[in-house]
Amino acid sequence: MGDASRAVLVAVLILLVGCGGPASAPARTGATTEPTTVTPAPVPTDTPSTFLAPGVTPRGVVNPVALVAAHERALRRTSVTVRFEESRRYANGSLRWRRTATQRIDVDSDADRPIRSRYTSELRGSAPTGDLPSAFVRFPDTTRVERYTVDGGAYHRYRLRSGGVWYVGGTADEVRPLDPGLFLLFRSVETRVVGREAGAGPTRYRLSGAEVTDPAALGRALGVGRFARIGNVSFVATVDARGTVREYRLIYTLAGADGVLLRGRESTRLTDLGETTVERPDWYGDAVNATGEWGGDRAEDGNDEGE
Repeated sequence: MGDASRAVLVAVLILLVGCGGPASAPARTGATTEPTTVTPAPVPTDTPSTFLAPGVTPRGVVNPVALVAAHERALRRTSVTVRFEESRRYANGSLRWRRTATQRIDVDSDADRPIRSRYTSELRGSAPTGDLPSAFVRFPDTTRVERYTVDGGAYHRYRLRSGGVWYVGGTADEVRPLDPGLFLLFRSVETRVVGREAGAGPTRYRLSGAEVTDPAALGRALGVGRFARIGNVSFVATVDARGTVREYRLIYTLAGADGVLLRGRESTRLTDLGETTVERPDWYGDAVNATGEWGGDRAEDGNDEGE
C-alpha cells in the first residue's frame, strides 16, 4: 500500500471514531465551555383544575374538611331524605343489634333553612349501653324514636319494649342532616376514584378504600373505645361534583376489650333531593296534649305504632 493510500485510510478511521462518540457530548469550542446542566421536571401538584369535587382529585379524597364543608353547604339549601342503617353481628352471623333511621327535611329555599323535619329510628337486638346511639340514651329500653320539628319546637315520641310511650317536648336544636361522622370516615380511610357516572345532574364519582390511615379517627366515627381493634375495612362512597356525598357503605370487623369479634356494617343514602316534603305525624296532637307548648314529658300506655 502506497503512502497516499495509507493517508486516506487513516483519515477514514479518524472520521469513524469521531462519529462513534457519545451523541450527547458537548462540543468543545474552548477551554471555558460550561458543562450542560439538566433541570428536573416539576413534580405534578393538585391545582383547581384537577379537582373533581371539593377536596377530591383523581387520587381520591385529599381534603376531608373541604369535602364535608361542601356537603353541608349543599344540604342547607335543599330538601332531602336521608336513610341510614348500621348493624353489628357476631362471627356466626347472629344479630347483636341493628338500627335504621330515616330523616326527612323540608327547606325554605328563600331563607336557606329547614322549616320542618321528621326523624324515625328503630333499634332491634340488644345494644350495650356504650353502643347505644344518642337518640336511645334517654330511655335505654327504647325500641323506636320519632321526632317532629316545626316553628322552632320539637316533639319526641319514645316507644319502649314494654309497650309504653313517652312524649317529650322542647325547643328544637338546629336541624341538620344525619351525619354519622363523614369527616372522620374520609380522614381515616384512604380512598381512590374508581368510577365516574355522568347523566342528569352533577357528575358523580365512585370512591373506594380499604387502608386505614388513622385508626383512632375511625374508632371515634364508629363510637368504639380506644382499645377496640378494627380490621378488614371496606369503604365505598359516591360523591357528586358539588361535593354532596350521595351515599356510602362501610364494612369492618371489630374486636372489643372483651375479645368478642363482631362484623359491622354502616350505610347512608340521600334521596329525593329538592323533592322531599314533610307531613305532620298523626301522633302530633297527642304529644301536644301530653307535654304542653314545647315543654315537659309524659308517659302513657299504648300499642299504636303510628309513623
